[in-house]
Amino acid sequence: MSRIGCIWMPHWVAQLEQRRRPNPRQPLIVRQEGVVLDASAQVAQRGVAPGDPLAQALARAPDALLVAADLPHYRQAWEEAVATLSLHSPAVEEEGWGLAYVEAAGLGALYGSEAAWCQALRHDLQERPGVQALIGVAAGKFTARVAAEGSPPWRGFTLVEGRDAVFLAPLTLDLLDLKDETRRRLQVLGIATLGALARLPANAVVEQFGPECLPLHRWAAGRDERPLQGRRRQALAVAHAFELPEARQEALLYVLQALGRSLLEELAESWLGARQLQARFELAGGQVWCKTIWAHEGLGPTMLRGLLEAALRELQHAGLEGEGVAAIELQLTGIEPPGGRQLQLFTQMEDRYRLAETLGKLAKRHAADSVVQAQAHLTTDDIIAARYRLQALG
Repeated sequence: MSRIGCIWMPHWVAQLEQRRRPNPRQPLIVRQEGVVLDASAQVAQRGVAPGDPLAQALARAPDALLVAADLPHYRQAWEEAVATLSLHSPAVEEEGWGLAYVEAAGLGALYGSEAAWCQALRHDLQERPGVQALIGVAAGKFTARVAAEGSPPWRGFTLVEGRDAVFLAPLTLDLLDLKDETRRRLQVLGIATLGALARLPANAVVEQFGPECLPLHRWAAGRDERPLQGRRRQALAVAHAFELPEARQEALLYVLQALGRSLLEELAESWLGARQLQARFELAGGQVWCKTIWAHEGLGPTMLRGLLEAALRELQHAGLEGEGVAAIELQLTGIEPPGGRQLQLFTQMEDRYRLAETLGKLAKRHAADSVVQAQAHLTTDDIIAARYRLQALG
């Protein structure tokens, strides 16, 4: 089942600027080349909108602090936001600063529920880059965005659990980007809600309002077929800083393996794989030594351990470990779904659930212990037959 999340961070630029001020609640206008780039929520409520002339905006909000736009800061913060979203979803589509769509199918099972997923995502966005977000989850993008923008701030998210069409039906046409003339004619016809518009035949919509209204008609009916054009996660990194420089090989290898396991666990949770590993050692004397290794078959626990041991040996052969290592960072790049497959709807997870359901039915229908399932046991054993054991489902 398709599930798309809309992440809406209203007044994105203004939120970032307010966070930099001693009084984050102060009304604020961000200016760029004589016009309003963004305004805080308090100022927007007075009718100030992006693109308004500054003179007009200041007339409506004379107490607002005027701030010059800092575009590099906003771009960097947006990259942090996208990276945060990528930690909670395998695909992120950027609509623009403050608005993104993410793959949400199957995530409820990983977090315990879709509500828990929303709460975790909002918490991390609040921590970094430090903005408040509203989230909507539905089958299509349009409904997800409507749900996000209508979410109560005290809760922060809305889950459309039934059909999108049922959720949208009582809502007003103001949610659609209609031309003024189209809106006027619909009003004359007594059509004021999305549900009323959806009940019109498609051919009548085309004849009366033109073919450009047909996508809006489908969205009003809860039919939004636009696919998620997700950006893949580019890199994952973990680091460890030692209280005192560490030169012991055993201690360094132990930390490297712990960092590597955490990376692989995060990849596994997101159903992703990686092709390249970079180990970065910051030495006590300030020198930095890096080792980049390609894993053409994809990284697994056994291969990762071998790569880390090889990197540590090279560091030792270079005669650098004697200074002691102050910090270690591991970074995985070339991140993609295993086998190069595009992963958008968690099809593997859905297959797994269907398999478990089918096996459970078979186990109930037939004699006890008549249905068994192979489970991973000794995953590092050289003998394939020893890596699994059979678990009875009866």
